[in-house]
Amino acid sequence: MDLLEHRHPGLFAVLGRVRLEPLGTRQTREALRTRAAWQRQAEPSRSSLAEDAVDPLVDLAERYLPSRALPGKAIRLYEEMRAGLQQERTDTGQVPMLTRERVYSLFSLKTGVPEFLLREDRALLAAEVEASFRRQLVGQETAVRRVVETLCMVKAGLQPQGKPLATFLFVGPTGVGKTELARLLATFLFGSPERMFRFDMSEFMDSWAAERLIRGNSQGEGLLTRRVRQQPFCVLLLDEIEKAHPAVFDLLLQVCGEGRLTDARGQTAWFHNAIIIMTSNLGVAHRRSPLGIGATSVDDASYYLREVHRHFRPEFVNRIDQLIPFHALTSEQAAEVARLGVERLRQRRGLFQRGVSLFVPPEITTALATSGYQEAYGARAMRRHLDQQLVVPIARALSAAGPDAQGGRVVIASRPDGLAVELTKGSPKTARNQLDLVRDLQAQRRVIDTLFRMDAVEHVGERIHFLVAQLAQGDQKKLRGPEAASLGQLQHEHSRLDALWSEAWRLRSALLAAEELALMALFAQQDATPFVDDALQQMKAIRQLMPSVLLALQPRRDQITLILQEAGETRGLERWLLSLLEDAPRRGWSVEGRLSVTHKTSERKRKWDDKLLNAEQLRKELTAPSRAFREVLLSVNGTNAGAFLALEAGFHRYPPTEKDELVQIEVKPVAMSTQLFQKELELPAIAPPAQRAGKEFREAPADARHP
Repeated sequence: MDLLEHRHPGLFAVLGRVRLEPLGTRQTREALRTRAAWQRQAEPSRSSLAEDAVDPLVDLAERYLPSRALPGKAIRLYEEMRAGLQQERTDTGQVPMLTRERVYSLFSLKTGVPEFLLREDRALLAAEVEASFRRQLVGQETAVRRVVETLCMVKAGLQPQGKPLATFLFVGPTGVGKTELARLLATFLFGSPERMFRFDMSEFMDSWAAERLIRGNSQGEGLLTRRVRQQPFCVLLLDEIEKAHPAVFDLLLQVCGEGRLTDARGQTAWFHNAIIIMTSNLGVAHRRSPLGIGATSVDDASYYLREVHRHFRPEFVNRIDQLIPFHALTSEQAAEVARLGVERLRQRRGLFQRGVSLFVPPEITTALATSGYQEAYGARAMRRHLDQQLVVPIARALSAAGPDAQGGRVVIASRPDGLAVELTKGSPKTARNQLDLVRDLQAQRRVIDTLFRMDAVEHVGERIHFLVAQLAQGDQKKLRGPEAASLGQLQHEHSRLDALWSEAWRLRSALLAAEELALMALFAQQDATPFVDDALQQMKAIRQLMPSVLLALQPRRDQITLILQEAGETRGLERWLLSLLEDAPRRGWSVEGRLSVTHKTSERKRKWDDKLLNAEQLRKELTAPSRAFREVLLSVNGTNAGAFLALEAGFHRYPPTEKDELVQIEVKPVAMSTQLFQKELELPAIAPPAQRAGKEFREAPADARHP
């Protein structure tokens, strides 16, 4: 507003300005309760706010949305959460209530802030967090402890208001873990190192670059302010801060002090929910061990603090919450860095994709750590040394072996002239047990994905959304008579489709989780077979469920009567019918049948036997050595039995017998019902068909071929 007033003074001169002060938290809570009570009466079909969810919602808006004012930001946050629940339904078909737990989970999903920082009933154990950091960062116990202490302060809500969550200055030699600790912090807080915004300050050494970084201009935003405005919950890393232009420090005073920055466009970026980490190598080049009689060494904290005060202005240093010195790595810590480097080498793509295992004896790892240790260059020098002494020889051996390296084993041995790489060739079978199994799993999963993209499946999801909208409209009216009955039918249909849809997506989520675990096991060179087997079980369940999903919107056809007929003298009924009898109990189908018999008269007419056989009796008749019938009138009753078995109509051809005899049967649906009276059994369309010669079957094209 001030910027516009400066550009158009004539327009604003004729306008009066009325300022509205924001409400306090207590008044906002009352307004939110009043709004929720009114909505429960006026919009009963939509989600409502639970009484115990009002306080946390207002607290979250006040604490984590500083760029807006109350009550607007609390009301807007409530409406966003309410809209997100509109498409969900409970088991009774009602929209779920916005409870205290859902407020925390939805806010965490919206902002990326982990729930354990939002909720007071979730504990943050400092010892466990510190141990987790130390497993991934060698040395620097003091630095890790101070970072964890700051996390505890943020968790308890005791950090100062109106400024960033924390402002750190990491000072120490190169290659000791300053950037790595910032990356670990971003991963712990937000689940991904991508939430760390890194700016190399050596790129901003002139005043114009500083303008580009922070201020921006009327045509575009500043690089820093834009990133923070887009994602205010982040870890901001300003690397090698001492190289920045002095103009950058002038603007950082406001960032570190008040947690806000306004660019040239008049837009304010708020840093209240950002952790600012600055790194520096100040004084490292001039640090020397004391010489002379009676010389005393200066600890790192005192030395780096003195260098920081010497280089930076007091008002800038005074706005830094924690000055954390990083120590040079000792020889023992360098050995641990080498061990971690070997572990990460085992996880590189060139090894695990080939199924190659790597064995490096501990004494060789220690020797590499000793020869590669340089106090002045830290872990980066160790990584270069491992690449040259270990990775390059392994790469040469794998390249020379070619396909013979699949499933092999690499052993590093010590020789008088240096390290030797011994590659034991593996078998393709060994490699397939891991890499190819996972590849096959991924290929099969992609087939499952195509099933979920089928039009019939997507129509089910669209139908569910339509039913939700219809039910929401119906809930707003007091329906009676036929309209109430119609609403009940919609609720029943929604319950049926939603249960089917939820189960399908639950199985797909379980499949994706099993696939991800298989990839992680493969990456860690562990056995991925259990996870692959689990994924295959999920695929099997999806394939069994998918026909029901595909037919969910089709009219129910649960009954069918079919005629099964063999070709010539070759027996083939059991090939098709026995598999159906075995699968019917799993599908919940009931199977009955009549056998074809011949009249004991001079006309020798054939008819269906009066006796109706159940599934077990049919199985006995089919497996009898001396059965005489060639046709079966089969009646199947069960969920979607008619829809599925109608697709079996036609000729089914099986592999020939040992005597090269054709094995083929014909499946012919005759009625979409299982209740047939005697007169109907005598109709020409249902009566036993005339036996056809094998030549007729052989010339007829097969509708289905069975292995």
